[in-house]
Amino acid sequence: MKTGSQNVLWRGRRGERGATLLIGLIMLVLLTLHALAAYTTSTVQLRIVGNMQDRQDARAAANVAVGQVLSSPAFVAPAGGASGILADIDIDGDGSGDFRVTVTATCTALLPLQPSELDPGIPDDFQCLAGTAFEGGSLCATSHWNLQAVAVPAMGAAATGVAVEVNQGAAVRLGSAQGRMNC
Repeated sequence: MKTGSQNVLWRGRRGERGATLLIGLIMLVLLTLHALAAYTTSTVQLRIVGNMQDRQDARAAANVAVGQVLSSPAFVAPAGGASGILADIDIDGDGSGDFRVTVTATCTALLPLQPSELDPGIPDDFQCLAGTAFEGGSLCATSHWNLQAVAVPAMGAAATGVAVEVNQGAAVRLGSAQGRMNC
């Protein structure tokens, strides 16, 4: 036989009619939505970081190509400087080119060096001074160049489609005659 207190407990539970289950399901749905939002946010952030890494790699490849062109003896050849040079640059060291870089060099100015700017004690400067006693000018000039490098991913490399343009200025001392041919 049921006592009075047991009867009250039984009626109270019967009146709930699944309210706990409904609240539990709502909490489960909220937790699932929170997990999906966290997953989406992390995926977007991962793409952003990947794009930034590809951009930095492309910039590094462009700078490497500019350095290669500047260190090349063909840079100031009588053909007017290095123009339209293509280079495949391997950034990650796996042996295959990651970026294709096109470097274009344009001479922007040719400035004759004045004898007062030269030191006869330095062999390169002395060559510029040789034979200038009667003419008043030196035999050398400084050529100013703008090197433009455009780096794009090589085939089969980064899928982000990044393209980076780097402009680098450089000054090169040349003989006046060679400077007039190049600039």
